[in-house]
Amino acid sequence: MGEKHQEATQKCLAFSAGVDRTVEGYEGLIAAQQCLPNNTVRDNFAAEYSVLGRLWCVFHANWTPIPRQTGHSFHVNLDSRSVA
Repeated sequence: MGEKHQEATQKCLAFSAGVDRTVEGYEGLIAAQQCLPNNTVRDNFAAEYSVLGRLWCVFHANWTPIPRQTGHSFHVNLDSRSVA
């Protein structure tokens, strides 16, 4: 199952190959969106992302965003029972 999660992640990342992932905010979003130039590509990405989302829910059933004091607005809290 873990291999499927990794495969799904790689398929989603392939849609934005070449995008500088260190660029944040609006500029990073625009760069990623430019990798989805038409409805066919967007639909293909959406299908792959849907698979990744379902796998995420299976692997991280107890995921909850919780406030964080520095840096980002939230971080991932995984209950040890949910890690496969």
